Amino acid sequence: MTEDRARILVLGKSSTKGRQPLKEMLTEVFTEEIPAEFIETITVIYKDNSSEVLEPVQTLHLNDVNQSLQEYNITKPFRKLEVILDLDLVYEKIISQSDQLLSQHFKDNT
Repeated sequence: MTEDRARILVLGKSSTKGRQPLKEMLTEVFTEEIPAEFIETITVIYKDNSSEVLEPVQTLHLNDVNQSLQEYNITKPFRKLEVILDLDLVYEKIISQSDQLLSQHFKDNT
């Protein structure tokens, strides 16, 4: 819980090099929520500089972080929230959804 404006960092982690176009695309996107399936870890850094790593269990709503963190029983004021995304999973989801969308509109004539 924070009374002030906490800093929220959303970072990406990938085990595969060559995802540069994805990284560039994601830097241009501002999202209001992040589904838990794409979050690898959430680290809460408290005002006393202690920290806690949380397992993602629900969608993280960036417009109302306090509400999202209520499930974790965060009671101390925090100054920073670090969210690490699994870019490999994001990439797989984007490719899968794109393939499905394109296959509906374009027929394979090979």
